[in-house]
Amino acid sequence: MHDTGADSRRWAALVGLTGVLIAEGRTSEMTARVDSALARKEGGASIYMVGSSFVEQLAGRATDIARPMSAQAGPGCDRCTPDRIWQLGVWSFAAGDTVELRKRSDNLAARASSGPPATLVVAAATSAKLTLARRDTAAALRELAAALAAPTPNASGNLLWTESLGRGPERLIYSKVLMARRDFRRALDIADTFDSQASQSYVAFLPASLALRAQAADSAGLHPLADLYRRRLDGLKSRARKH
Repeated sequence: MHDTGADSRRWAALVGLTGVLIAEGRTSEMTARVDSALARKEGGASIYMVGSSFVEQLAGRATDIARPMSAQAGPGCDRCTPDRIWQLGVWSFAAGDTVELRKRSDNLAARASSGPPATLVVAAATSAKLTLARRDTAAALRELAAALAAPTPNASGNLLWTESLGRGPERLIYSKVLMARRDFRRALDIADTFDSQASQSYVAFLPASLALRAQAADSAGLHPLADLYRRRLDGLKSRARKH
């Protein structure tokens, strides 16, 4: 008899461990763990696809996985879950593939009209990225704000481990756009969410978000706060040097 509980525990452990390894800059160890899980057919593709949006070293491996997956899924991605479509959308935005991103945004928009609240969340997040990819920054800011403000559904009790509901890529993207618009304090407010324990996926975003927060705090004249963020970032880097 298949033990779905064991599968869930293995997945939770993989997400938690790889998040820490990414945060500490131990990318080679992280890829070894994920590749081993993939070889055992225990999952892990999403870690590459989502990770490629904020860890440059994962971009190549993410593309190797996502392109054949997308081709097999077809334009309608009929057998894909909403989470998988969102993951493909995160990867395609990071890869600059607007054609792929539009397909996945259309997939989710069609499902959102009659789907559960979780589908509405990922549909809004993916649409916002498409708007930004089309260089309509003002509209993208409004869509990103709305996507992040949407109530988070409890996805059958798996909120902590459900990457899409944490909306980490969209939070980081929104913070970067706010920085570019010189709204430094709002960028800080959004990026500070990565210190929350609401989603285990946030751990992996810590280095990218701390670097952004240090820059935003300096730009806002909050130099002691910027120093605090840099000390935290240095602490993560020092852990990597010990391994």
